[in-house]
This record gives sequence, structure tokens and C-alpha cells, in this order.
Amino acid sequence: MTANENGERLAPGDYRTIFDTLSEGIFLHPPDSDEILEANARRAEMLGYTREELLGHRVSDLTDDDWEPPYSAEERIEQARKQGQITFEWRDRRKDGSTFWSEVNLTLVTLDGDDYVLASVRDISERKRRERRARAVFDQTYQFTGLLETDGTVVEANETALAFGNLDRDDVIGKPLWECYWFQHDEAVTRRVEESVRRAADGEFVRHNLEIRGSDGTEIIDFSIGPVRDERGEVTLLVPEGRVITDLLEHQRRIDVYNRVMRHNLRNKLTVIDGMTREIEQSTDDDRITTLADTARSASNRIDDIVEQIREFDHLRQQEGVTERVDVAELIRDLADEYATDGATIRTDGDPDVTVYTNRALLRLVLSQLVENAVEHGGSTIRLTAARTARDDGVELAVHDDGPGIPPGELDSLSGETATQVEHTTGIGLLISKWGADELDGDVEFESDGEEGTTVALRIPDEP
Repeated sequence: MTANENGERLAPGDYRTIFDTLSEGIFLHPPDSDEILEANARRAEMLGYTREELLGHRVSDLTDDDWEPPYSAEERIEQARKQGQITFEWRDRRKDGSTFWSEVNLTLVTLDGDDYVLASVRDISERKRRERRARAVFDQTYQFTGLLETDGTVVEANETALAFGNLDRDDVIGKPLWECYWFQHDEAVTRRVEESVRRAADGEFVRHNLEIRGSDGTEIIDFSIGPVRDERGEVTLLVPEGRVITDLLEHQRRIDVYNRVMRHNLRNKLTVIDGMTREIEQSTDDDRITTLADTARSASNRIDDIVEQIREFDHLRQQEGVTERVDVAELIRDLADEYATDGATIRTDGDPDVTVYTNRALLRLVLSQLVENAVEHGGSTIRLTAARTARDDGVELAVHDDGPGIPPGELDSLSGETATQVEHTTGIGLLISKWGADELDGDVEFESDGEEGTTVALRIPDEP
């Protein structure tokens, strides 16, 4: 006999009705044994027995024989008797021999003056299946991935990260990330990781290159920590990620050396060409030769402009940690003023409140290439627009002109298709805008029509 919430005593029939209509399985045990004194219909159904068959059995009789629990059923009941309530997972065995995972809540209760332990049980097989699938994805990704508490304590680390350092989960779980093996080879690295965790806990997405230690030596990784927010916008977890880029950086370093050597040699040769063509012009009265020399010098100057554009792009690309909050409407107004000409009208249409957290100089270079191209090859009217993206995760800037459109060969090279001897890009400006968008983690889309003109849409993420 027991009582309801108003203190009224329930009749045995009422108690049995409530007991059997509960959605969770229920067992009742003595305070010192896993013997089953009572079971409801839901618990009997979960195990494939009748209620009468369960009574008198022990939980240990209904446990998966191939599973070794960290504590026996009787030890768990003893813990509940001492602590009042505990929750844990258990591996049950049905009457037909099949097994499943359950979540058990043991609570010390008093009924008619006597102490009992009440077991409330939920079947969590589906949750376990989802966890296994998620764990498989988590472990099979080639990137280093983890999960942290907001104070930097490691909650999870995937197999890729553990294998890199020849570590077990116990070597990292429960430790501050910066105290883990990967970051203990250099005090500066340790401090930088700790600072990155603090910034991410404050809501910032942090990303930079970092040297980490593995079992076979050190590697450079593209390292990031991002905050996970709840429905109230509060940071509840942190997700660190890393991707080995040592070989990529070495490859890029070689390309940078090749570029510098190539630019240096080109500029030297172009200087020679410029001087020689001027000398030719000054040493002849032949108009035809003078015209040819002037054409050669113009081509040389054009090549020199391209070399300078590439140099400026490389310089801005290699700068790290220069992101800031950029007033996009102000930026497009400045570009409109800078590129205004007598032959073209430049109009702007930007939300005055639109801003984006990005590399200001690189964004300006990308936009300037697009505006300059529109002025040089477009029609009489150019329009610059800026607005938040539809998903409000960044900004979209567009440059529209009413000119003849971009030649198909140029668009092929911009989309990554191989340019042929006939169809190839004649300049570098649009390519720099495409490369720059990639560096800003954005994308650029070209729509060109001879009748409608050209619209170039640049989308940049906002990652404060």
C-alpha cells in the first residue's frame, strides 16, 4: 500500500494500474539484494517474460553472459542504498537470448515503513546504435577531432588524433587540452593552445597553424577550435580540429620561391625591353618602327602590371591574424569613388549596417579586381551591392555591369577547366578575385550574358 501526491492511500488495484501503465520498465528490489520482488508489465515486455516468470529471479540471471559490468547488480543496489540514487547503463538478456542496452536509475524508496530499491529502466538500444554510427564517423575522419568542456578539459578524441601520438583515450580524457602529449614539446605552443581555448570559450572561432608532436616527430597542422552553442546562444562545448599540412606548406614554400624568382627575372627582363624600345623610338624617324616599339612597350607594361598584381596577392595571402570587423557598405563606396570615370557610372546599394569579420586588405583587393574589370570591359553603368546572405552567416557582394559579358574562355579558366591555345584568359584580375575568395573561405560566382551584362557575386563567411 502506498499514497498519491495528496497523501491519500492507494488501494492495491490503483497501485497496480499505475505501476503497469508506466512507459518505463520497473523492478523492485530489497535494499541488499538484486532479487526481483516486483515487476511491471513494461519491464516484462522488454525482457520477453511474463511478470510471474520474473518474480524471484535476480538481475544477474537476466544479464548478458558475454558482458562484464564494472560493478555487479548487487554492488549497484548497495551504491543506491548509500547514495539515495544512481544512474548507469546495463546490458540485459531477453528470454530468447538476444541482448540490448538499457539505462537504469536506482532510487532508494520507503514503502509502508520498509526500505526498497526501485529500478526504473529504459531501452536505449537505438541511442547506442546512433552513438556507434557517430563514433564510426568520428574515428574514421582523417582529421584530428576532439570535444572539450568550456574550460578545455578533453571529453573525446578520435582515433586519428590518438594514433598520431600513439596514445590511449585514458592518456587524454579528463586533461586540459594544452597539457596533452601533442603540445608538450614547446612552451610557446602550450601557451598558444591554452589561449585558443580561452578565446573559443568566449565565443570566438580560432584558427591558425600549429606545430604538434607525434610519435614519429613533429608536424604542422591547420588547427582550429570552434564553440558549440545551445538554444540560448551560450557556449556549452568546444570542438578542436587539426589537419596535417606539413607537406602542403613545403610545397607552397617552393612555389613561393619559384614565384619570387620568376617575378624578379621577369621584371629585370621587362626593364630591359622597356629601355630598348625607348632607345629604338628615339633612334628612328620611321613611324612604323616607332609604332611597333610603342606596342611592344605597352605589352611589356601590361605584363609588369600582372606581375605586380600577383606580388600584391601573395603578400596579402601570406599575412596571418589580420582579420577585423569590416564595414562593407563603406568599402564599396570607397571603391566606387576610386574607380569612377567619365565613361562609366558606378552606383552603390549597400545596407549601412552590413559588416563582416575578415581580412580587409584581401577583400578590398578581390573587389577592386572585379570593379576594375567591370570598368575596363563593362558597359556604361556599374552597380555595387552588399547585403547579408540568405542564411545570415556572412555577406554577399555583387558587381553588375551592362557590358558585352565575359568571353567563354575566361569563364572556363575561372571554373578550373583547362584553357586551350584558343580559349584562355587574357589577364589575371578575375583569377585573383577567384583565388582571393578561396583564401577568404568564400566563393565567387560569375553570370555573364551578352544581352544582360555580367554579374559577379562574392560570398564571404562571417566568423567573429
